[in-house]
Amino acid sequence: MTLMQQYRSLVDNINDLLFSIDSKGRILFCNNFVEKIIGYKPHEVMAKKIEEFIHPEDFQRIFSSIQDLIQGRKNDQTEGVDIEFRLKHKTGDFLGVSARTTPVKNANEEVTKFIGVVRKISDRRLTEEALQESKEKYQTILENSVTERKQAERKLRESEEKYRTILKNIEDGYYEVDLTGNLTFFNESMCKILGYSKDEMLGLNYKHYTNDVTAKTVYKAFNKVYRTGVPTKIVDYEIIRKDKINTVNETSVSLITDSSGESVGFRGIVRDVTERKQAERKLRESEEKYRTILKNIEDGYYEVDLTGNLTFFNESMCKILGYSKDKMIGMNYRKYLDESTAKIVYKTFNEVYRTRKSAKAFDWSIRTRKGNRKFIEASISLIVDSTDKSVGFRGICRDITKRKQIEKMKDDLERRRADFISMTSHELRTPLTVIKWYESFLEKHFFSLSQDKMENHFKLINRNISRLERLISGVSDIGKIERGIFETEPKKTNLSKFLNEAMQPYIELLGSQFQYHKIPEEFPCDVNIDESRLIQVLGNIIENAIKHTDTNQRKISVMPEIFPDIVRITVSDNGAGIKSENLKELFEPFTSFPTEYSVKGTGIGLFVVRVIIESHSGTITAQSEGEGMGSAFIICLPRITVDEI
Repeated sequence: MTLMQQYRSLVDNINDLLFSIDSKGRILFCNNFVEKIIGYKPHEVMAKKIEEFIHPEDFQRIFSSIQDLIQGRKNDQTEGVDIEFRLKHKTGDFLGVSARTTPVKNANEEVTKFIGVVRKISDRRLTEEALQESKEKYQTILENSVTERKQAERKLRESEEKYRTILKNIEDGYYEVDLTGNLTFFNESMCKILGYSKDEMLGLNYKHYTNDVTAKTVYKAFNKVYRTGVPTKIVDYEIIRKDKINTVNETSVSLITDSSGESVGFRGIVRDVTERKQAERKLRESEEKYRTILKNIEDGYYEVDLTGNLTFFNESMCKILGYSKDKMIGMNYRKYLDESTAKIVYKTFNEVYRTRKSAKAFDWSIRTRKGNRKFIEASISLIVDSTDKSVGFRGICRDITKRKQIEKMKDDLERRRADFISMTSHELRTPLTVIKWYESFLEKHFFSLSQDKMENHFKLINRNISRLERLISGVSDIGKIERGIFETEPKKTNLSKFLNEAMQPYIELLGSQFQYHKIPEEFPCDVNIDESRLIQVLGNIIENAIKHTDTNQRKISVMPEIFPDIVRITVSDNGAGIKSENLKELFEPFTSFPTEYSVKGTGIGLFVVRVIIESHSGTITAQSEGEGMGSAFIICLPRITVDEI
């Protein structure tokens, strides 16, 4: 292989723009890499002036530097100059580049042209101390030529100077090895990559600066290129520097042949990509970190394009809307918003787009896939690309439906509490008024009343006292429940005996209007109950049945049923019944529903009943076919099993 062939092969392996221009600024030569830099093929820029491809604001500065080189006004620039400027791409865009330009002189020391190398500023790390081959090597080649080849020698010198400049300016390492992998030629950048001096590197085998795994990879690559003659690349090529620091590199491998076509070695370009690999690793770790965060947060994360179509979102966003990932990708926000909310969203997005300021939205109403209504809070920020162009929006969505429901419940509870205070005040005054009236009446007419009237008046007084006691007891229970100090004291109790005694007052009071399905006392059925509290429960339910039924046609029934694990007590009546929509709230605090037989009560009795039953690990439910159809209250309590005994 001739020296010219060697250098042309080298040009083919360099990822930089190589050029030469005449003293008038016309382009005489550039390699194929010009297309990767500015989008033009070499033949499209040949013979054109460089002025066409340089930013107008930079040209005068470059022109002045070239004139200085031509006229030799600055001695420190006669060997070349480094220039940074903006180069025009075929698309019309400008990109920053750095060029190393060197003058070429004729025998009269006149500058006839310039040669140089251009690379993107973002990709380069120019080094001023690149390896240049000794003049003796090239002079030896020239001295061996015959006199008849004087013209060829001149061209060879020009070519030699051109490619020596290339080797001087490239940051990447250039190497040549023999067939056994011993270094025979290299540039100074290769020394920097390996950390050795020139003398230490000459003859050094690749196995000396690679580990066993990398050495096997290099051997396979060399062997493949030797067999096929086709150049190849080795990526993630790990080099062990002299200082024992490991670096990651990429290298090209191509075959070197002599003038007879015999394979004599390999050459290539080595690029240190350690920093890039570390950046890629950190980027992967960062992406994984934030991917994990997005996956585990309960709030929804979303990204939409400028028209509001979903482009990215996390799993929580899917849960909020109730759609699968496949269904949501590309979905427009109008799909899950009603018309009024969609207008608000559009207005908010538009404001963020115009001002580029983030915003927050509250109480947006959305529709889930199943048609349910939810409320969300959302943040909105603008997404811009690398050119600062607005491309979409991103933000966090928080489902506040439960919070809204709780707030509504609190409002309802406060309203009920106000009603309760008003109602309780009224309820307390009523029995007190009755008691005071009868007390005054008896004081005046005590000795004139018959025995029967006297007893009747005392019964009315006692009944109102009992009513007053129940009200006071209910208020006391509510206070204990709210403070968390409400307690029961259950103990082992024979249910049959307990119920027979507890129901006796109602049997006597209501007679045929009351039906109790008695359980024989000898029947073995034990439960853990607080007897006084359970009497309070049954009394509240039965008295409600009395209050909400027709006095003349009243039918109240208490039916206990024994099952292996539980006891069920059903209290039913043929009274006013309960509306279906009221059944859900029946056991809530301060909830009361008036009927045709009774005015609205305080709404604390059934709430306390529920708390008592639940404190016994039991349940209570209400059933009714509707207004005028009667009602049934079903209490379930756990039995004491044989194993527990």
